[in-house]
Amino acid sequence: MATLTHATMTVFQAKSSPRQAPSLVTRALDTLHIWRRRARERRRLAELNEYELRDFGASSADRFQELAKPFWRG
Repeated sequence: MATLTHATMTVFQAKSSPRQAPSLVTRALDTLHIWRRRARERRRLAELNEYELRDFGASSADRFQELAKPFWRG
């Protein structure tokens, strides 16, 4: 029969503990990355021609509606 030492139990308990919530800085950086990605995707959307829009099922109205949104709105 195996004996558990205090050190072994501590390591096991540390691995099974729930994850901590992300820090304020981490959440802020994640939000900035999302905003940058949205801005970049909307710039690319603005560059598509009619054929490319229809290729993935969007219309000009869909494009204008998406481009009217500020970067912080999903």
